[in-house]
Order: sequence, then C-alpha cells, then structure tokens
Amino acid sequence: MSTVTDVIFAHPSLHALYAQVEEARASADLPQLPTLSPGMTCEWWLERLHVALRMSGQYINMQEMAAFTYGDSTQEAVRKLQESKDLPVTGAW
Repeated sequence: MSTVTDVIFAHPSLHALYAQVEEARASADLPQLPTLSPGMTCEWWLERLHVALRMSGQYINMQEMAAFTYGDSTQEAVRKLQESKDLPVTGAW
C-alpha cells in the first residue's frame, strides 16, 4: 500500500505542490495544511491542488477551478488518485 508521501513524490506536479507547502510553512506564511474536503473554498490551497491534479491527468471542472472550490470533480479526481495509489479512498485530500 502506498502512502501519501509516495504519491506526492511519484508525480512531479504533486511533488511541486508539496515543496510549495513546505516552503510556505518554513516562512510561516501559511497555517498547517488543512484537510481539504468537499464544499471547501480556499483559494491558496485549492488552486495548487487543482493544478497538481490536472497536471497528473485528472479532470477538474473549470467552474470549480475559477471559484477555488472543492466540488464534485475535485472530489472525483482525488478519489481516482487515491484509488490508483492504493490509498484509502475518502475523496478528501
């Protein structure tokens, strides 16, 4: 079974997202990474998650991307990624 860290380092776009998060944490510009889940709106985190998911070949609805929301297509993309990497399929990041 893969871990979230395995998934992050297996995909360059997710690895870049992780690096940005760690850099922001180190500079104290951001709070701890929240659990991203359906219904959330959080511009900084969701913009990066959407880009990383799209770069890994997942579909994200353009309206969700424009509004920085964790909607149905984001949840489905996260589920597909979790399933493909043998992670618990929760639909939350």
